[in-house]
Amino acid sequence: MVGMLLSTHGALALTALNRGETAAQLTRALENSREIGVAMGILMSQHRMSRDQAFTLLRVASQHTHRRLSEIAADVADTGTLDLPRLQ
Repeated sequence: MVGMLLSTHGALALTALNRGETAAQLTRALENSREIGVAMGILMSQHRMSRDQAFTLLRVASQHTHRRLSEIAADVADTGTLDLPRLQ
């Protein structure tokens, strides 16, 4: 009886922990999505390009600098510019 009570309590605690982690991950994803959207808008406005082209620029910059796309997007949102790596 005590074992069942403890296992149930443990299962409920793990479920609550997983839900908290999931909520935090979703919040981070939403924040990253906003940053990427802002950066895309800046690039679209400055360079008169499409959404796909703006996202491609961010993606290429991310890949060539080995930084997360969300970090590149945050830089663009903060500075209004995108430093593109030199492609060889």
